[in-house]
Amino acid sequence: MLRRVFLLALLALLAWPVTASAARLSRADRAAIDHTLDVIVRDGVKRENPLAARPFLTADLAAGTKAQWKRGDIALYPYPAGGNFHGWTLAYHSPHKVGVNLLLQPEKRLRRKTGAIMFEVDLVQRGHRWLVANFNPAAIYTPEGQRPNITAENDLAPSGAAASGSRAKLGEIWLFVPLGVLGGGLVLGLMVLAVKWRADRRLA
Repeated sequence: MLRRVFLLALLALLAWPVTASAARLSRADRAAIDHTLDVIVRDGVKRENPLAARPFLTADLAAGTKAQWKRGDIALYPYPAGGNFHGWTLAYHSPHKVGVNLLLQPEKRLRRKTGAIMFEVDLVQRGHRWLVANFNPAAIYTPEGQRPNITAENDLAPSGAAASGSRAKLGEIWLFVPLGVLGGGLVLGLMVLAVKWRADRRLA
């Protein structure tokens, strides 16, 4: 019994850094990330003004000549996104680096022909700004009115897109996500077991 209790405590401790890291993303950081994504999607992904998106990318993604950027020949996956671009969820968080999953919907006029896309986005902090280091599609959904289906799109990134080491480590981090979800319950369970054990000793 005690061995099981110690194992549960160890799992809870391993899960704690994951849940704590998500809590450290401040309101100011979230607002800055929102602003970066607004510019990247509107001007870069939608190709409305690619040059305006360039300062919000890391050096690898910002590579290319000015003429290429004016033409929209850039390392950002093109997509006719509609609505706002703040529907992201935190995937991981380490000092000065963040990974988010961003679900983009197409413009209303295209929703019968074009499905939503989930993008994996890695950002790095530079002072008070957040720059995009990776912006790749992870899954494509079927358009409205069609049979629901999800297609993984690991190979859709433009040839000029840079691979991010942060996402390679993400698989290891996700091993602890279920533990993070259960962490609070495990700690509560340990407290209940401890109280019960003390009560049993008193009755003995």
